[in-house]
Amino acid sequence: MAIPIDVSGKTQSAAAWVNLGSAELVEVPCPKMNAGDILIEVEASGLCATDHKVCGGHTPSAARNVIIGHEYAGTIVASHPETHTQLALGDRIAVNPNIYCQACVYCHSARVHLCQNLRALGITTHGGMEKYAVVPISQAVFVPPHVSPEAASLAEPLSCVLHAFDKGNVRTGHDVLVVGAGPVGCMLNAIVRAAGARCTVMEPNPARRKIVKEDFSADEVVDLDALPGCDGRFDVVFECVGRTDAMENALTCARPGGTVVWVGVARPDAVCKINPYLIYARELTLRSSFTNPYTMQRAVRFLADGGLNVEKFVTHKFSLEDFPKAWEAFERNDGLKICVMPNKSSAEIAAMTSN
Repeated sequence: MAIPIDVSGKTQSAAAWVNLGSAELVEVPCPKMNAGDILIEVEASGLCATDHKVCGGHTPSAARNVIIGHEYAGTIVASHPETHTQLALGDRIAVNPNIYCQACVYCHSARVHLCQNLRALGITTHGGMEKYAVVPISQAVFVPPHVSPEAASLAEPLSCVLHAFDKGNVRTGHDVLVVGAGPVGCMLNAIVRAAGARCTVMEPNPARRKIVKEDFSADEVVDLDALPGCDGRFDVVFECVGRTDAMENALTCARPGGTVVWVGVARPDAVCKINPYLIYARELTLRSSFTNPYTMQRAVRFLADGGLNVEKFVTHKFSLEDFPKAWEAFERNDGLKICVMPNKSSAEIAAMTSN
């Protein structure tokens, strides 16, 4: 029988948004549980473009000094006496960071992602870039034992991508364009192809074009200079960059009757110039996609079934003590997905990556 871990009165390292423009290692008290909480030993925590926006001051809801990390997974090591759950000590979970109020009109109409009192772990309250994290039991999603920690940490971004995919209404035989071959674009490519549609990925970075073609088997990969030839070609277009020029160009790539989904996160002050006549004449559907309502379990199943090549997807792994190196690699846009493993040493990470 597993014995609960007691971290009360102890301190730990964590990565937090302290100074504008970066996240840094700090020493903090280990978290305390309240009724309804569990304590997890964090196994893997991914870095995401949202972390960069948070630390850059571009996320209005973000709290200064917050421990970042909203893509994370771990093992349950303790539970508050007043937490009622079928999960047990030793079970592995992925964390849904979005905490809904359950009281507003959107929560009451099955649109929880539009909650007007939304809180988010790693953004408005402490997240998972630490050794031990307190998680409300409502946010814990069971992960089968055979799913690796790195894969489990991808459940949150994948759940957001599944919601975006649903918005596109992709069907077998559709011709789909994904703009951007970052983590979101590569995930969309995998899901689109699994649905029996053809996927073209547009990406200006040669290294990422190579990754999405060779490691994720995109049907076609093109540079931005192919944009003129893409006019009116695709049934569904997913914009995964969050830049206004990409959002504008995405509209021109959709064929008459097509759908464009803005998935990328633009800055709050960004303004797009779009041609309303184009939308009218082609009878286009323009949609956006926000967070991950009701898709976390689907994401875990997709990962458990081997739907994503996780070994190729997670290109960099770091210990928490090497977080400064992880952040530097993240800012350089190295590889595809950077994963921090807070309870592994640098030597253990080196041994893992050398095998």
